[in-house]
Amino acid sequence: MKAFLTVEKASEEIEKSEQYIADLKKFISLVENYNADTPEKLVIKYYALIGRADKVAIKINEEGYRIDGRKYISNDVTAIIQSKITIDELHEMVKLIQKKNKAIVNKKWN
Repeated sequence: MKAFLTVEKASEEIEKSEQYIADLKKFISLVENYNADTPEKLVIKYYALIGRADKVAIKINEEGYRIDGRKYISNDVTAIIQSKITIDELHEMVKLIQKKNKAIVNKKWN
């Protein structure tokens, strides 16, 4: 529990937490019900499940998918996720997640 917590601040913390939980539930629902009917959508879904571009590339390659006649690499996964054209709501969420993951990794190395 935070020090110097007031009733007002406690209520604010509860509201933030409830919103966060609602966002998490929405994310889980989107992933579980996602129709990955293209290789790009499959990349988006796998990134939501796995959270690492290199691991997504391995999984996509194991399933026999190719990009321009070659195997996927992590840069291909990142390019799909960070593409300027957003496919749908899950893509938008995954794009933000990937940026946050990248920022965390950059902090560790800088």
